[in-house]
Amino acid sequence: MILDDLASACVDLQLSRYHDLVCIAVDLLDASDSDSDANSQPSDTSSNGTDMSLDSSLSDFTLDSLLSLLETSEASFVAELTLNHNHFLAAENVILALTDEVEKSHYLATWKKAPHALQLQLLKEWCLNNNLKKFHRKLCVDPDVFAKLVERVELHPIFSNNSNNQQLLVAVQLAIFLNGVGHYGNSATMEDIAEWAGVSLGTVYNCYRCVMIALLQQHDNVIHFDPMELEDQEERDQAKRWVESHSCPEWRGGFLCVDRSPINLFQKPGWHSEGFFDHKSRYSLSAQVIILPHNLQIVDYVISIPGSLHDSNTFSRTRIYRHPETFLGADEWIWADSTYPSLLWCVIPFKQSSTETMPNAHKVFNQHLSKICIRSEHFYGSLKGRFQSLREMRFQIQNQWDLEFANMWVCCCLILHNMILEVEEDLGIVSSNIEYMEEASMWGVPLVHE
Repeated sequence: MILDDLASACVDLQLSRYHDLVCIAVDLLDASDSDSDANSQPSDTSSNGTDMSLDSSLSDFTLDSLLSLLETSEASFVAELTLNHNHFLAAENVILALTDEVEKSHYLATWKKAPHALQLQLLKEWCLNNNLKKFHRKLCVDPDVFAKLVERVELHPIFSNNSNNQQLLVAVQLAIFLNGVGHYGNSATMEDIAEWAGVSLGTVYNCYRCVMIALLQQHDNVIHFDPMELEDQEERDQAKRWVESHSCPEWRGGFLCVDRSPINLFQKPGWHSEGFFDHKSRYSLSAQVIILPHNLQIVDYVISIPGSLHDSNTFSRTRIYRHPETFLGADEWIWADSTYPSLLWCVIPFKQSSTETMPNAHKVFNQHLSKICIRSEHFYGSLKGRFQSLREMRFQIQNQWDLEFANMWVCCCLILHNMILEVEEDLGIVSSNIEYMEEASMWGVPLVHE
């Protein structure tokens, strides 16, 4: 380890310094002895005595004795010792500085790999045992629908690279993302997802990122409405027939519904928090979605709106508000509630006057209108029932990037909603919207604004 090498270098430096001091001391002792024996020839006996005296002097050598010798020695010895001492101090300071930097950037204790219990294989086991309930609980879709979703995104280049470290299978990455968007609260933390998938936190984030990029590229293919296209014309006619069957023939021109729903944040944002504070004294984002009432398919939406803005203000940011002719023809309109503006192409219920009683005709109108507008609440029940992370988003919004990531998360949920509807229709599977609508209805909280 680097710290061991630095410690060894420090010891070697101290030993070298001690050796240098001993050599200087010996030279000083030799110089002092040579003054007394300069005019006499030592005998063998005297030589042995001198050696014994030198050994005794070195054994009793201390810093004090060295300093006393230095006081009586020549200046050259002092200069040499001072120069060597400065060199040693400089080298020691470098080693101490390197040790300090290493200690700041390394783990104080031995790092141990976090235990992960891989549970992905349970998905395959549930498919083989036809245990769809448990599969739904984790991924919020049928196994056949999941396989089709994988086929739709697996060809995106984000899932391929030239690195020696291969990515996880696309099916595994999509499963991790669906598990993340399908849960909220403590069960939706990245730590829980990592333990469930048997991967690291960084891998969970990379899976989120790759799947979101692949889904966002599918946006225009999944969320669109063009009255000039044959497929969209068929959807429009089906929506009109549904409205007619639930109201009257004269109302079949209103084949779209719009409403807003808050997406609560689990904590106060650290970036422009006052803009996210809504009329329910919560911090939230706002999602405004226009749907086809017969199948709850999204045709237009606006997100990234702080919860403090009013419905009408949010509605003015939608594409259908700015260019209604691209969605609606002659004698066609959308249905909305009383918080929206009354326009030629936007029909809202009659409002209760504070001074007058509402006529019975207006009450009957509002009653039948509510049977159509309730589909917006059904939509949000299906959306939040399936993607329960939208019930309370556990994102810390500290800057513009955090807000953009939260908006992309919501957008991917909207894309998946439409994509799942298309896949279920292609496979001839009964729409799973009802299942998640019923689950959301048991929460006991309003799914749209009040």
